[in-house]
Amino acid sequence: NTQALDKLMSYLLTKGADGFYVGGATGEGIALKTENRAVLAEASVKASGGKPCIIQVAAADFSDAIYLAKQAESVGAAAISRPTSTF
Repeated sequence: NTQALDKLMSYLLTKGADGFYVGGATGEGIALKTENRAVLAEASVKASGGKPCIIQVAAADFSDAIYLAKQAESVGAAAISRPTSTF
């Protein structure tokens, strides 16, 4: 729901957010389909008001992680992250 994302990020910007970490640090991003994560990354960068977005690209399939990293770069993410593997 990119409209809800726009609303949330707009609110956070009014509260002084300096940037965004997109896709979760504790594994919740991995629960989404790769295609949905790509939409989330692009929508987040667009809604960030020019603030930096770090996109979490961890994936069970390495080719998905590569795809997400390249896609994050192409939409203007400030950086990517890849937390350690879950076991």
